[in-house]
Amino acid sequence: MLKVFKIVFGLAAFIVLALLALPFFIDVNDYKPEISKAVYDATGRNLDIEHIRLSAFPWVGITLKQVKLENAPGFQHPYMMTIDTVDVQLDLVSLLNQQIEVKRFLLDSPRIWLEKRADASNNWQDLQAGAQKNGTTPSPKASAQPKQSATQHAMPAIALNAELLQLQHGQVIWSDASRGNITVSNIDVSVKDLQFHRPIQLELAASIQDSPLRLQAEVGPLGSLDKLDIHKLPLRLNITAQHFALAALSPYLPQPNQATLAHTGDLSQGHISLDVSVEQHQDGNIISSGHLQAMLKNTADASWKIRLKSLSTLNIQDFKLALNDTHLLELSGSVKHLDRKPSYELRMETAKLQRIWLNQFLPELQALYQYHPAPWQSLKLGALIAGDADILDIRDLQLDLNDEHIQASGNMAWGKAPDIQLRVTINTLHLDPWLPRSTPKAKSQPA
Repeated sequence: MLKVFKIVFGLAAFIVLALLALPFFIDVNDYKPEISKAVYDATGRNLDIEHIRLSAFPWVGITLKQVKLENAPGFQHPYMMTIDTVDVQLDLVSLLNQQIEVKRFLLDSPRIWLEKRADASNNWQDLQAGAQKNGTTPSPKASAQPKQSATQHAMPAIALNAELLQLQHGQVIWSDASRGNITVSNIDVSVKDLQFHRPIQLELAASIQDSPLRLQAEVGPLGSLDKLDIHKLPLRLNITAQHFALAALSPYLPQPNQATLAHTGDLSQGHISLDVSVEQHQDGNIISSGHLQAMLKNTADASWKIRLKSLSTLNIQDFKLALNDTHLLELSGSVKHLDRKPSYELRMETAKLQRIWLNQFLPELQALYQYHPAPWQSLKLGALIAGDADILDIRDLQLDLNDEHIQASGNMAWGKAPDIQLRVTINTLHLDPWLPRSTPKAKSQPA
């Protein structure tokens, strides 16, 4: 999605900058062939503009109507992108000082068609090649000459200062021959007060197959671009979705087998709701908290608060998981050396889980103890573990089986010859409730 927005804004900005070099007293519509040729030389694609209008007071304004960029040859739709209106307003005083300061930049109703064939070729891969062309033969549409030649001027400097950048009523149609189509519609993007020295406010709303998403962000201040480090850029981000239908993403969801369907249900028929916050600080630390609810055959709720230090250490301050409104698990700890050989130290604790409650998720468990006259009733697990891919260190394991306590510690080393060493302490443990019973034999009838 970010690449698509770059193409849209980049193309619009390219056209605007080309127009600024033209004298305002000349009808710029006479220069549409030259603009089309410049775009063709840069992209290898023809560009159509229905009408161009300039205004000079109270601001310098440029409005383009019905902008259309043709598609790559052999793809379904005739255009890769269309825009109903491109409207740019520039600060007049700054322009007189040979600087471009954007007061307002509006893209109204941009529509983008992205297509991927079964052979993995797509309709955007040739744009980079087109941008590298030198001395490309102009297309037929770009061969006409303007009535007057434009005077050559040095391009004014561009100041990163805009009161409002806005994209409204956007649409992206993604077509994949091997997976199907996805439509992202109702795209609205708003960037307020874009400059170097204050935080930038960004809002984005969109719908994927009619399921809405919303993003709000505060970025920066950016400071000097030559010293910009995106890993230390101040950022606050919030993403929300309510009752988002997973059917919108069904072509890209894993196809479940029958066993998975029996346990979780069909993913494509489920919904999710999420509220996720992410903060990145100037020291490179990232903090995230949020809540995710997945509504499938059963309803799972997960909430978390985590900190990522320098992209190498993940601290899980709190992670909770519930199933059908019943608390299931709490987890905390850390995972280190994510960029090399990860190691972990985790503490986990389950709720006191009742067998009768577990039966609804594990039919096999119910069948296992179906004929037991007095099966076990509950279990609870708590553990402090550490290790990496080669070894599991059980520093403390507390297990309650029907309220009978077991304590264990030790380690397990994985390799060609696994090495397992455990120390187990048990006071009293009745095994009979945990041993399944076979199907009772039918009593033989007397002769």
